[in-house]
Amino acid sequence: MFQCNFEIKGDMMTEKRYLRIYERGLQRLSSDDRKEILEDCQKHFRRGLQQGYTAHEIAEDLGSPSELARAACDEFRDESNRRFFSVIMSFVGMFFFNLIFVLGLFCGFVGVMIGLWASAIALVFGGVMGIFVPVLEPLLLKIFPTAFLYGTQPRVAVFFAGIAVCSLGALAVFGMRKLTKWFLKSTRAYWDWNCRVVKGR
Repeated sequence: MFQCNFEIKGDMMTEKRYLRIYERGLQRLSSDDRKEILEDCQKHFRRGLQQGYTAHEIAEDLGSPSELARAACDEFRDESNRRFFSVIMSFVGMFFFNLIFVLGLFCGFVGVMIGLWASAIALVFGGVMGIFVPVLEPLLLKIFPTAFLYGTQPRVAVFFAGIAVCSLGALAVFGMRKLTKWFLKSTRAYWDWNCRVVKGR
């Protein structure tokens, strides 16, 4: 039941006029917040009109649009302060949690990844050298002694060993690409989770 809290002075108050004054008083808020508040006010007018009240009676029930806007701004300011304090506390908590429990594991995993990538690349490089050293033998013998190039192994054995090592290195690189994609995806998911926790979602 609508109760007239006071009489709005001047001409009969219409919904459009009320909302215009109300919106002017909400200029300190963001456009999204203003839109949300005005939609609630419009719903209030629609309910009242459906119940048979006039727009002026509904406006009287709501009270002065300027005072109502001032109260809404104060409420949103208090809510923003509480939200800001909550975000700061969540950020500090997540910062120390990650510093104590996660950072060491993350750095260790990154170190392992670097080591595995270096091993995979070394296998590929070593295999390629094993394949091409016999082909480039005339040129390389002018720089290195034969024993340095092959040791006591026959050229054919070195060639096929190079193919095997290069294939193993290629498989290692393929596996590392998969592992790196998973690591980056997991890191991104963990970062997004941290952001959601800090924002309170």
